[in-house]
Amino acid sequence: MPKLKLDFMPEATRQNFTRLQGDPKLVGFTLVGGTALALQIGHRISEDLDFNIFGQKLPIKAIDGLLDDLASSGSTIESLITAEQKLGFKINTSENLDHYIQDYLIDGAKVTFHSRNESDRPKAQIAYLKAAPKVTVSEGGFDLLSVEGLLVMKSIVVYDRVKSRDLYDLMVLTRDHDFTLDDIFLAIKSYQPIRNKDPEHFKSVVTGVIPLDKNDEGFASIQLNVKMADIYKYFKKLINDYEIRAVQQMRPSS
Repeated sequence: MPKLKLDFMPEATRQNFTRLQGDPKLVGFTLVGGTALALQIGHRISEDLDFNIFGQKLPIKAIDGLLDDLASSGSTIESLITAEQKLGFKINTSENLDHYIQDYLIDGAKVTFHSRNESDRPKAQIAYLKAAPKVTVSEGGFDLLSVEGLLVMKSIVVYDRVKSRDLYDLMVLTRDHDFTLDDIFLAIKSYQPIRNKDPEHFKSVVTGVIPLDKNDEGFASIQLNVKMADIYKYFKKLINDYEIRAVQQMRPSS
């Protein structure tokens, strides 16, 4: 079992992580996102715990029990999803939003439970995430998605949102951890729906043609001294070099 880099979580997040690891109610959940990546490569502070379950709805009873246990031990728990949002979802879809996403502030740190399934994702994407390598945290609890799996998720998430931290993570993975644009474009081709298989969208996001979302969190709260201009400059060069090589490979050898 690799040694996880727990110092890359703020104290409140780290306390939640420590309390939740090994809890049997989280069997079947996988920690994803920036925190799962930071725990493995130690590239930046990450503040949220994002637990995904692949290919099924959220196990509401298990999550209820987990939250009850935390509340009984003195934790302060606040839902970040309002009753109005749940009602609107029910009216529009006849479904229970709690089956798909639950978002909480637990003792000041965000904890999310999210169902990623075939109701709104390609079958191949869900199959990959279920089969992708995982890192054991402790026996009988949640696990972590591997760095390889996180590269896939980071590559396709830019089609849903445009966040500075995702772009920073992608820069680090391609700059320092031997992943390439070929790996990214293969993930997009393999696991995105047909409407989102065009890598030009990815290129537009990472070079700043498509701007960051208006609610982007930025880097201040994670004490990261990085400028978006430098990230865009990095990706412009990476993509330019990639495209030059692609043209050269298409030319017949003399």
